[in-house]
Amino acid sequence: MAASGVTMEASSKITVRGCKLHRRLIAKWVRALRTGLPDAAKIDFSTTRAITTYKSNSIDGLAEALADSTEPGDVEVVDNLAIFASNIGHAGVGEPRRLVRISISSNGWVGCHLSGDPSWVNAQTAVLRPLLEDARPRKLGIWYVPRWTFASWGGCLASLGVTFFGSLTLWILSTVAGAVFGYALGGVVGRTLKTEIHLTQDALSASYWRFTANEVITAVIALLAIAVAVIFGVTAHKDARKDDSGHAPLLVGRV
Repeated sequence: MAASGVTMEASSKITVRGCKLHRRLIAKWVRALRTGLPDAAKIDFSTTRAITTYKSNSIDGLAEALADSTEPGDVEVVDNLAIFASNIGHAGVGEPRRLVRISISSNGWVGCHLSGDPSWVNAQTAVLRPLLEDARPRKLGIWYVPRWTFASWGGCLASLGVTFFGSLTLWILSTVAGAVFGYALGGVVGRTLKTEIHLTQDALSASYWRFTANEVITAVIALLAIAVAVIFGVTAHKDARKDDSGHAPLLVGRV
């Protein structure tokens, strides 16, 4: 128990990667944020587009502000959002200060910072962490690696497939082709996992693994290069084995 005149304040931070939200999930988050706060406490929403930051005390107001703006982009979908709630200005005498802020960035990082009395912070952390995790389109962190990481994985896998043939030329060709294919695949994964916050829709749009036209061409060329390298390697390896199994020519000396 704290001594007289002593206050205790705790803080907690939750960080996850990946976020796709729709209106119903946002409402669920808001209900959780209001836990332990006075009914009069307001929740503020804000999002940034280009050089302008829009703020409102409701998600509907934020959507209307975007609809009336002249900034380019989808007025119903944003890629960043900040939600702030506190009891500042509404707390009774002797009540501890409580505040929570959730920040969703365009690169997919979601951070939640809580500050207040220890019991409230611990309880809110236990409630909010599963909600943030549920909004992730993929749960494994391996999906969120940079695009160049997929390129390195593709190059490694392709090079392993031709190492057996012992040809440096084939190894280089396969490694480059595999890296190109991995880079194209990384672009598809990145688009699938990009941050999407639907302010007016009650469900997320269907997500498909679609290649762009340039990525299709790049991937096809890379796969064909790998296939040619493997076929050429197999043929060369068979020819080498035939030469090794043949009989050496007989040497006839002069009498």
